[in-house]
Amino acid sequence: MSDHDAMLQEAIAALEQGEQGKARRILTRLLRVAPEEVTYWLWMSAAVETEHERRYCLQRAYALAPDDPRVRQGMVLLGQQPVAAEDVAPAPPTQPYAWEPPRLREHGRSAKPKRGPAKALWAALIVALLGVLAWGGRALWQQAHPPALPTPPLRIYATSTPTPSPTPLAQALDALRKGTPLAVLVPATATPTPPPFSTPHRTEDFRLGLRALQQHRWEQAIARLKSAAQMPGEPQADIAFYLGEAYRHLGRWDEAVAAYQQALQAEPAFAPAMVGLAQVALAQDDAAQALRWAKQALETDPLSGWGYIVRAQARLQAAPPNAQAALADLRQAETLLPDSPWVPLVRAQALLALGQPEKAYEQAQMAWQRDPTLVPVYKVLGQSALRSGRSQEAARYLRVYLLYAPDDTEAQRLLERARGATTATPSPQP
Repeated sequence: MSDHDAMLQEAIAALEQGEQGKARRILTRLLRVAPEEVTYWLWMSAAVETEHERRYCLQRAYALAPDDPRVRQGMVLLGQQPVAAEDVAPAPPTQPYAWEPPRLREHGRSAKPKRGPAKALWAALIVALLGVLAWGGRALWQQAHPPALPTPPLRIYATSTPTPSPTPLAQALDALRKGTPLAVLVPATATPTPPPFSTPHRTEDFRLGLRALQQHRWEQAIARLKSAAQMPGEPQADIAFYLGEAYRHLGRWDEAVAAYQQALQAEPAFAPAMVGLAQVALAQDDAAQALRWAKQALETDPLSGWGYIVRAQARLQAAPPNAQAALADLRQAETLLPDSPWVPLVRAQALLALGQPEKAYEQAQMAWQRDPTLVPVYKVLGQSALRSGRSQEAARYLRVYLLYAPDDTEAQRLLERARGATTATPSPQP
């Protein structure tokens, strides 16, 4: 492996750990050495912070490799239809006097006519008019004869009837299958969830830590929040809670529990910290403990939308699962968090537990539409498709999921089942 390949792998690993800043620094060094490398620009599109920067990275990649399917998918998914250069109408001339009629060219030299002000104005108007007519004629031609853009090869539904144009979900799967970073699926990587509370802070470190947390830069968030906690007079409950959130997303369970407990010591009725402890218990497969913390959080704050979502998850994880009670919790959560992608995602899981895969599939699609970067959505889509008898479709979803969660043994078994079913009974081709 070359030094550049090793640096790229290091940048990708940093992105997977939520360290966008580190990934940007590495990719910037790579682009200085090889600015023509399309792969570097694609991964940089996942490392930058703003929509404008992400579009710029994809545009640079498109200029270098307009036929690269990963680049084209990223452009389409960002709302920019990629069109070949020959299909773009030329702009009208901005300097009409630079144009010279052929009759003035003699022996390789140009003789510039001597014009009075009136003649010069008329010449400029004529050239401008010709340019506008050429532009308009080309536009009318393109409208009557639109450029033929290639159709992505992936089809979600394999039926005997003509297949409609690919859905955004089909385009996303095709992009991911070809190695496009997950972040290019939306103009910004998952929309940050607003903080569950707002406490005034004087230190800039808290604001920067919260921003890093919302952008999934967990290590940077931890550093900033620890610095904010050292400032005298700063409220400690929310700082400790957000530290717990960063540790939880990194899978550092003991540190997350300690931070949440510290938040509760500072403020015993701090419901978000109780929800955080319930989420850690869920991650450790302790549904009973998760239920206790979620119940306590809702008794403390009956308007905690996340409390209802986490309690629904705990009820589904319990033995035996209580899917009906989970659905009741999700109805409450939906009134409090109407746009959350987690409500339809967990509802899909509950419907799967009730043996209703088609309804589960519809809810999972809704969750995907709200946040295509939500990795668990792809597993639920695969599960519901597999139970509905669509094994090829299920295999596509599960392969995408395992790109981002390779250690999920249950998903690996589901993928093997989907592959086996596909081999045994091939789905009809469109």
